[in-house]
Amino acid sequence: MITLLFISVTSCNKDDDNIDDIGSGSVKITVNGKSYNFKNITAAATGGILAIGGEEGSVSMSFLLSSDIKEGEYDFNAEDANITALYTENNEGYFAESGSIKITSHNGNKIKATFHMTGKTLDGNKTVDITDGSFDVKYKEAK
Repeated sequence: MITLLFISVTSCNKDDDNIDDIGSGSVKITVNGKSYNFKNITAAATGGILAIGGEEGSVSMSFLLSSDIKEGEYDFNAEDANITALYTENNEGYFAESGSIKITSHNGNKIKATFHMTGKTLDGNKTVDITDGSFDVKYKEAK
């Protein structure tokens, strides 16, 4: 269900009729010493959910947050569905199991945060550590 929501909200692109000027900004992470500064950014809010994503080739980083999230620090954990993160590499998804996100500003349609997390595959057999994560994006509400 969460994966479907990531796909449906973040698959919008700038040419969609119901989204205006989404996805300007940056999403950055470091995975096992390799840094990514994603070129393809998607950010949109609909139905009280803010979806943010960055993608480069076979690697992506995505978030689902409450669209009215306030500044502060929040833990990633399996029990809190209001803050979810997903790292994907070569079509294998790693959901945030631990770590935290610090929303440093959220004004109007612009949100900025730093984060780190440990992600785990759904079967629990693989993990990945994400460090030095940040995003600074502008988003629009879906019409």
